[in-house]
Amino acid sequence: MKRYGIIAACGVLALTVIAGAYWLGRSAGPGGDIGEETAKSAALNHAEVAENDLSSYEISREESGGALVYEVKFRADGVSYDYEISAATGSIVKFSREADNTAPAAPLPEASAPEDGQIGEERAWEIAFDHAGVTGDSAAGEPAKLDYEAGALVYELKFFSGGYEYDYEISAADGSVVKFEKEPDPRSSPGQTPAGASGSSAPASGGSSAPQGGQSGASGNDIGEARAKEIALAHAGVAADSTSNYKWKLDFDDGISVYELEFFSGGYEYDYEVSAADGSVVKFEKEALDGYAAAQSAQGILTGDAVSYISEARAKEIAYGHAGLTADSVTRCAVELDHHDSRHSGYGSHHGTGCCAYEINFKSGGYEHEYKIDAVTGEILEFEQELDD
Repeated sequence: MKRYGIIAACGVLALTVIAGAYWLGRSAGPGGDIGEETAKSAALNHAEVAENDLSSYEISREESGGALVYEVKFRADGVSYDYEISAATGSIVKFSREADNTAPAAPLPEASAPEDGQIGEERAWEIAFDHAGVTGDSAAGEPAKLDYEAGALVYELKFFSGGYEYDYEISAADGSVVKFEKEPDPRSSPGQTPAGASGSSAPASGGSSAPQGGQSGASGNDIGEARAKEIALAHAGVAADSTSNYKWKLDFDDGISVYELEFFSGGYEYDYEVSAADGSVVKFEKEALDGYAAAQSAQGILTGDAVSYISEARAKEIAYGHAGLTADSVTRCAVELDHHDSRHSGYGSHHGTGCCAYEINFKSGGYEHEYKIDAVTGEILEFEQELDD
């Protein structure tokens, strides 16, 4: 009996050791690892959420950017939290929080109190509304989200007003406008044009360091969507009534406001970026739609099964002429005759078993030009112009 008692005692002791090792592993983790419990505490403390207020919780140990982190996700009081905690040091690598449901009214009255070193959600909304030229009581917004962008904390804000959708990123540290977009409200009826196509107004002084020098998108410095569309259509040589699938948005990134426009016409897709400040064409692309090139006539080019190609010199003439340039104004011109299978999108069946295009790249007047010229018909299949870096 005594022997059985000793065996039983050893069994209990072994179970105790195993359980202790398990919980020690969770709280301390493998060598140099803070463990799950410490990661959990770090996230909850930062979010100022008590454990007994959690409605859901999950944690996993992952690799992010070459380093081990604990991904901690939980919900409390209708808000979802997502954290990445360094497994080595316990520092917060990344976090975001977002309300579970969208708010039907302007979110200013429910803005959270600012944390140390942050402008606060309420101030971020004020800056965004001022920059957009709208009032809080006329805007329907979604709950703000605090997230990292390029290593810096930003408030991500989205709201709707006057038939437009606005998306903003506001620096949580100094209130500067990091990024914004304005486009027609997708909830509006198709084809409905919002009233007033002018851009956003400049931010109030003292709050935001929005771009200066005519790039703020303010009504006095913004050409407006209608004018941007006119410029793009004129540049493309396309009539407004011949276009379809027209889309646009006002985008602000890297300190520049541009209208991004997209439309179809004559079997081509056009993409433009037009400066909101002065109407200059920052970038454009033209690309043949699927099946269009196959419908183009090749009369006078084919003789039986033989295919005649235009010369490289002729392809360059076509590109230069389209760009409004002369050969002596062009530098660093490179030409390549590219072969593709005849089934390749955008090439015609008149090419026989294979099809070719001249890919032409050149620079002139501070711009870089790229062209793709059909080697059989001389048709411009694609072209792009952008500022030379």
